Amino acid sequence: PGLGFVAHALQTAQNAREAGYEEEVQVAALLHDVGWLLPKPSHGQHSDQLTSADSKVWLAKHDKVGADFLRQLGFSERIAKLIEGHVQAKRYLCHSEKGYYNKLSAGSKFTLKHQGGVMTEKEAAEFAMCYYEEASLKQ
Repeated sequence: PGLGFVAHALQTAQNAREAGYEEEVQVAALLHDVGWLLPKPSHGQHSDQLTSADSKVWLAKHDKVGADFLRQLGFSERIAKLIEGHVQAKRYLCHSEKGYYNKLSAGSKFTLKHQGGVMTEKEAAEFAMCYYEEASLKQ
């Protein structure tokens, strides 16, 4: 069985700490999946946050939802940006690092399909050029 939500969050933050990242990155690592915990929007409300009519993946844009929520709470823009970028970082790493996909949990592989899947060569080049942030890629 995979890690539960809290164990995953703590493990990610611990990995950031052990890798020597500063506190802001560690906080982003801890909170990167907070969007999964927020209430489902009403039909028609925030429909831009939905990626599928499938109720199992109603919040596959949890990265954006979580980042927006933390902005509203007053977290730094850097923390919000790191959280907002972590799904794209996962897609990028699945493309660019051999074996990365195989390390993902079953749940992460499932959501990846609804988050755009593994990046194409073109998407990876654009991500690396425009959005690359080392800490985002280490989550």
